[in-house]
Amino acid sequence: MLAKSVHDAGWAAFFFKLSYKAESAGRQFLVVVAHGTSQRCPCGAPNPKRLNDREHVCVECGLVTTRDHASALEILRLGLSLLALTQPEVRVIVA
Repeated sequence: MLAKSVHDAGWAAFFFKLSYKAESAGRQFLVVVAHGTSQRCPCGAPNPKRLNDREHVCVECGLVTTRDHASALEILRLGLSLLALTQPEVRVIVA
């Protein structure tokens, strides 16, 4: 019965500790919803895949990499866009 509550409390505690450590290091901690990031290319184009497809190939921008790497790049892009919304004077360039 309490498993979901314990699970939620565990994630909340982890995020709190991670946020504290980021702040003490002069960094900002942002939570990004990672749902669907493996189905999009970091260029923004939709790139649907089946679960057993392990390679990411984008016909729009030509990016060829692993599925996990493309998803990580998409999460980074989402995080940087959130950062730009919270601090409009900060410019972030990813090369």
